[in-house]
Amino acid sequence: EKFCPIFLEYLFCSDYMMKKYLRLVQGTLIERTALNIEDFLQLKVKIPNLKEQKKITKKITLFTKLIKKIKSEITRLNSIEIALLQIFFKKGLDDKNLISTTIGKMPRSWKIRKISQILKLSYGKSPKNIKKYDGKFPIYGTGKFIERTDNFLHDGDSVVLGRKGSIDEVTYATGKFWAIDTTFYSNNHKETLPKWVYYFFKNLNLKIYNESTSIPSLSRDTLYSISLGVPKITEQKKIVSILTLVENVIKKNELK
Repeated sequence: EKFCPIFLEYLFCSDYMMKKYLRLVQGTLIERTALNIEDFLQLKVKIPNLKEQKKITKKITLFTKLIKKIKSEITRLNSIEIALLQIFFKKGLDDKNLISTTIGKMPRSWKIRKISQILKLSYGKSPKNIKKYDGKFPIYGTGKFIERTDNFLHDGDSVVLGRKGSIDEVTYATGKFWAIDTTFYSNNHKETLPKWVYYFFKNLNLKIYNESTSIPSLSRDTLYSISLGVPKITEQKKIVSILTLVENVIKKNELK
């Protein structure tokens, strides 16, 4: 016995071997590319002795199981976050005193507001000519950080929404930042905490407000017309603290 079967499986599926395969494949289209068996058998690879193979296999197997466990935990936490979002933005922290309203049942202490009444949505701007590799401030695109710059459009807590493209992606921004021209960013918040608004939009199915048949697009006027129930600031703070805790645990697991 010179080879450990599981080691060979890991080896043949490794990036190391994939690079070798790509040098030998035939065909121009992904669907038609093929690796000739004779070429495969001629491949030269360095293989350690059997004892070392088993050690490597054991470590990779443990690592693979750990990754699977972390992914499972992230999925579970994401499900918890989704469930909490749905509860908190429909029933709040106390679901015993609900009343029927024009936008459905909600706590008696909440106020019905339109987005236009609680914040302003400003258009992002093109980052052309202001990008800088070691810039002080982040540049946000639709749903993510993309570059850095020494310029900024806004200073303060804000919610960055995709205006075109990934319209269902929401980012919470703090401090000084730049938002690109395919986004909106919130400012001038009234009666609401920016972080609470971030979770509101995260819970909202923004895709149903799409106004384009080609590239998904959101209209500011459409967003402004959305009605929602707004709790008191004290309740918003409690909701934000719980959701932030869950979100931080998810991020911590994603970094493992």
